[in-house]
Amino acid sequence: MRAERRKHRRVKELAKYQLQANIITDGRAVPVTLLDVSFAGIGLSVTHTHGLVLNSGQVVVIQLKAPSVRQPIRARARVMSRIPGSDSDRYGLALQDAAWLRSRVPPSLMGIFNRRRSFRVTPDSLGPIEVRLEREDGRQTTLPAVCVSSSGMAIIAATREQEMLMTGDRISIDFMLPYSGTRCELVGVVRYTVRRRTGVRYGIEFDADACEDFARQERALARYVMTQQRRTLAAEQELVSSHASR
Repeated sequence: MRAERRKHRRVKELAKYQLQANIITDGRAVPVTLLDVSFAGIGLSVTHTHGLVLNSGQVVVIQLKAPSVRQPIRARARVMSRIPGSDSDRYGLALQDAAWLRSRVPPSLMGIFNRRRSFRVTPDSLGPIEVRLEREDGRQTTLPAVCVSSSGMAIIAATREQEMLMTGDRISIDFMLPYSGTRCELVGVVRYTVRRRTGVRYGIEFDADACEDFARQERALARYVMTQQRRTLAAEQELVSSHASR
């Protein structure tokens, strides 16, 4: 599958840089296998033999080592998702201070951190996105999107009655893109759940291999993201100009 090929390509890139990592928690360093790296977050796996289980929302320290780095780089990260496996668990971590990490990474490793990523945007009040979700057991609900990219989205359940998803759930997704009126019908996997004051936030990754006509829908999402970026930039420039004229 394409998703599997992408994963193997990322792991091969990591091996080329000889980048290694440990999770430091409870006073011990546990070796992990890196699967994906960016300044926003890290994907990794931990074998069951290490006896380490991380919980969603837990803050840990990740230590990165490579031949080109004199001293190991340590960064704080929050556990966003966990996917249990037969012999290892896969985790998604969000780095707590990307700017600090960027200042510590040497030029020799910038190539692996600066790979192209899907840009994310927040729907505005004039063009909200209401997402109709359906679980595999047929249960449905509609939740607002709080973040959208061409590869996934984040939605939020504001009430207990709306909390119907768990990490690893496969769901059908149906929504309309603002301004263009393009309808998207996709399949996604819940990658993380985080409880916040405003409700439970779910991070969803689109499954390209399970979606009909995904390429067309991906292009529509990319156009929406670019349009929303321009709208946000124009609003920021207008705000700066208004302050400058005072």
